[in-house]
Amino acid sequence: MGSDDGSKAMIWREYKLNHAAMVGCFVLGIFVSTLYSNITSSWDSLTKCDISLGHYGGIEYRSSSTRGTPKCLIESKFMKIQQHAVQIEGSIIPDWLFMDYHDQINVLVQAPHQESWTEPHFYVFEQTKYALEDRLSLAVVGGIVEPNENPETAARREVSEEMHVICDNFHLLGRFRADVNRGAGWTFTYLALDCKPGVFIEEGSGKENEVGAPDTEYQDLTTISLNDLQSAVLAGKFLEIKWTATVAMSLLRLSKLLD
Repeated sequence: MGSDDGSKAMIWREYKLNHAAMVGCFVLGIFVSTLYSNITSSWDSLTKCDISLGHYGGIEYRSSSTRGTPKCLIESKFMKIQQHAVQIEGSIIPDWLFMDYHDQINVLVQAPHQESWTEPHFYVFEQTKYALEDRLSLAVVGGIVEPNENPETAARREVSEEMHVICDNFHLLGRFRADVNRGAGWTFTYLALDCKPGVFIEEGSGKENEVGAPDTEYQDLTTISLNDLQSAVLAGKFLEIKWTATVAMSLLRLSKLLD
C-alpha cells in the first residue's frame, strides 16, 4: 500500500470516529433533554395547583411529620390550600388539608392623651366582617405581614395607615397559631403605647405589590376608656378570637406596667 493509500485510510478512520462521536453526542443530548423535560413535568405536576386564582408568595409550612410533597388544591395571593400526608405515631393520614396564609399582626393602640381624660383611652373599630353574621363587633387594628416585611414594621405601618398615629413603644405580646391543625398563618400581637398624631413612612415601601387591601366593609374608629375596654372584652364584644386575645393580653401587660 502506498503512502497516499495509507493517508486516505487514516483520514477515513478519523472521519468514522468523529461521525460516531457526533452521533453519540446528539443521542446523549436528546436523552438529557427528554430526562430534564420529564423531571420538570413531574415536578410541575406536584407543585402546580388544581385551581389558581393568583400566586401565593408566602411561606409554605412543612414539619418533621410531613411525608412526601403536598398536593396544591387551590391558591390565591392570600393563601394556599394543600393536601398533606402527615404521620401521626405509626400511621399516615394522607388527606390532611392545610392552609398556608400570610402572617398577620393585631395591635391594641393607645390613643394620644387628652386633658379631659382621667384614665388611658384606646382606639378600637366598630365594624362588621363577612363571616360575622351581619353583626357589629369591636376590633383592634390588624393586617398582613407583607413578604420580606418584619412583623413590627407591619404593625407600625398598619397603625399609621388606619389610625394616623405614630407610637413610641410597641410591646410584643406573643406569636400565636390561628389553627394548630390547619395552619392559617401566625398572628403577632402587640400593645402600642405613647402615641401621637403622625404618619409612619416605611423606607422603600410601595403599594403595587401589597397583598393586604383596605377594608371594604363598614368600620368606624372610636376611642374607649381602659375601664370600658375591660368591660367590653369580658362581655364578648370583640367577636374574633384574635381580637379578644390581643385585648386580653394587652390588659394583662398594662396591669404590670401600671403597677
